[in-house]
Amino acid sequence: MKRILCIFHNGNMRVFKQMEMYIDNLLLSQNENIEVSLHICSLNTFSKKDIEYVQRRFASAYHSLNENMGFDILSVFTALNSCKSENQQFDYVVKIHTKSDDEVRDSLLTSILGSVDQIKIILDILAQESTGLIGSRENLHYNYDKKNYNHLKYLIDKFQIDISHEKSVPFVGGTMFWMKFDILKKLFWNHQFSDLTEELNDETSFDWNWYIFANEDYIDSKESMNKDKALRHYECYGKQCGLSPNLFQAVKHGNKTSIFRDGMIEHGYERLFSYATESFGYQQCFL
Repeated sequence: MKRILCIFHNGNMRVFKQMEMYIDNLLLSQNENIEVSLHICSLNTFSKKDIEYVQRRFASAYHSLNENMGFDILSVFTALNSCKSENQQFDYVVKIHTKSDDEVRDSLLTSILGSVDQIKIILDILAQESTGLIGSRENLHYNYDKKNYNHLKYLIDKFQIDISHEKSVPFVGGTMFWMKFDILKKLFWNHQFSDLTEELNDETSFDWNWYIFANEDYIDSKESMNKDKALRHYECYGKQCGLSPNLFQAVKHGNKTSIFRDGMIEHGYERLFSYATESFGYQQCFL
């Protein structure tokens, strides 16, 4: 029996309804040898009607409500913390979320949940001992830009990954993939999920790396900026000038700060899944 955990971050009800068919494909793939556990993490800002719809549509799922923070990474931590606390064991995890770009979202999902037959192919590949992660070839990226180096280096050091942040390891842009559950256990189980969650972004957080790039028009020497200098810049200048310390605040208040959708610690995690996979001796497969 292969046990599959599906972590579904639901941050947009319109998109959630467009993604239901992919979950149906996964549930339809169940048989005497495959068991699926669905964990849906929805925003606690949804209306009662919307939450009831989600719970009714997938009644057998485990449902949790999250604050609007950390994007889909908070949902990963929420689901994995539950697994750790309850000593639940799975063979594979499939992670998806309500990405708002319709074209990119479908290109991510078609390759990993596009049909029952496609899911069978993926399970056959994951059954190979060497395969650790499977994602969309159309969304294969390399970390060529330096907008995420700071957070990636921090996370690689934090989780003791034996690959340099400067190495160009391919990763799934959009963070939807299949993965061996044991990789996530090896990566996170020695850490407190509450501590990891505290580092994620919400409207009150200060993401120093994001702040530098989103406010580069107001920063004279971006190249020499580090965490301490960025915080001093915000406290001494940025706050008074109406600059945003994070994307959540920038979107809500629409001030001088650019709506820059990259460079946050969550994008470091987007890359970390792939760096950890290869560091632990597994291969990635892009379909």
